[in-house]
Amino acid sequence: MIGKARHWCDVVLLAATVCGTAAAAGETFIPFANQGGIQDWRADGSRGIWIRARSGRWFYAGFSSQCTSLPLSVGVRFVPEPGGELSRWSSIRLSHDERCFFRTLRPSDAPPGPHAKRPDEATDRGESS
Repeated sequence: MIGKARHWCDVVLLAATVCGTAAAAGETFIPFANQGGIQDWRADGSRGIWIRARSGRWFYAGFSSQCTSLPLSVGVRFVPEPGGELSRWSSIRLSHDERCFFRTLRPSDAPPGPHAKRPDEATDRGESS
């Protein structure tokens, strides 16, 4: 019985490794991003991107540096991890082959409307909400 239990633990550890770093570490990730797991996206200027998963939940990915061409881009291609999930280790590729790497990925509310002020814009200017 001990041999079977040890084999089972080996299988679980191997599966966690194959599923990618995000799943193994318990971080936020969007599963099956490579198989239709992403429904929609909205650019946040050149600093980040809102992503709606197939489940309907929104996530926000902040970039490791400015993604200057994103506001002008018509489409993006998500580059998930080898296991297919989108995590903070993922990136997007724009139509002219610019690649923008994520720094963070976290659950989020839906993106604000076109004329809404982002909460961090109000605090940056010393305004209260």
